[in-house]
Amino acid sequence: MTEFMGAAKFAALIGGNDLASRYQERLNIYISQDYEEFIRILYDDLDGLINQFQANPQYRYEKSEDQITAEFVCNLCTAGYDANHDQSSGGHVDLIVKIGRLTWIGEAKKDQKFDEGFRQLCTRYRPAGGNFDHVHAGMLLYCCSGSNILKQKENWENKLKTLAPEFEEITTKPCPKNMNMFYSKHIHDVTGRQFLVRHMPVALQFRPTDASARKSKVKKATSKTTKTSRKKPVV
Repeated sequence: MTEFMGAAKFAALIGGNDLASRYQERLNIYISQDYEEFIRILYDDLDGLINQFQANPQYRYEKSEDQITAEFVCNLCTAGYDANHDQSSGGHVDLIVKIGRLTWIGEAKKDQKFDEGFRQLCTRYRPAGGNFDHVHAGMLLYCCSGSNILKQKENWENKLKTLAPEFEEITTKPCPKNMNMFYSKHIHDVTGRQFLVRHMPVALQFRPTDASARKSKVKKATSKTTKTSRKKPVV
């Protein structure tokens, strides 16, 4: 049997570098093809990216769903995953992530369009590669407006439960690692298996009210008005 160097041992050899340790974990998954371990590491990495995005929402809150998702894809590829945006798997899936033969699919929606995204994820799309043993999927919920993140998570979870007639035996439970997130579970209409979806709100609201923000808002409005006035009339 092949022996793998543990992540902790690898990190110790290079001086305790956590980034290198995580690369080693992904390498071990590529070799072992352990699906549950793949999901665990992927969710840890997605949580890290979400934290980075939330730290500077001013650069993203006005972007489109596709632009934000493309950033996730670029970061995941840099981390060593095979990640793609808008690839076909029963439809154009927002996010497909792979390590070797292991796959995960995710749907991304911005500002309250979450129910249609969930329907697409669970009725249109298929596990990438058609492997029905891959029962995990995710929803990235870009919250760029509206109330605080916990309130939006609560509202979405309550709304999700009302979709029970559409999705057999749907239930939800809190995520033990992140209070902003939760899981849903239901019988997949095609595979007949339990389908486990992790719902991941991303807090990208940006509406400061300090003096500097008010001044910037006036400057932007003035600039927009000036540009409009300079346009030549259509003859």
